[in-house]
Amino acid sequence: MASLEIDGDDLVLRLGPWERLGGLQRGDLRVPRTAVAEVREVPSAYAEVRGLRIPGTGVPGVLLLGTWRRRGSRSFVAVRGRGPGCVIELSGGAFDRWIVSEPRPAGL
Repeated sequence: MASLEIDGDDLVLRLGPWERLGGLQRGDLRVPRTAVAEVREVPSAYAEVRGLRIPGTGVPGVLLLGTWRRRGSRSFVAVRGRGPGCVIELSGGAFDRWIVSEPRPAGL
């Protein structure tokens, strides 16, 4: 399961080996904490996902991993099931937001 951590001045999205494979990522995602514009808890992380999956893995209602794109926006998604999660809005960097099935990230 993907997890969020603060490592010095960075926010890190740690991915397990299967999540790296399914999301087509070589390693963990990392952004400076200054790039975090907003962190919000949501009742359903699955419901926050919008756009087309390019590239990644998706089993509707079960698992969403990878990059979702829509006009002018790019999100990295690591969602299992339809439970609660969090959305992290980012400024700058490879992604505009991360959507993760971690409802209460420690330290955020």
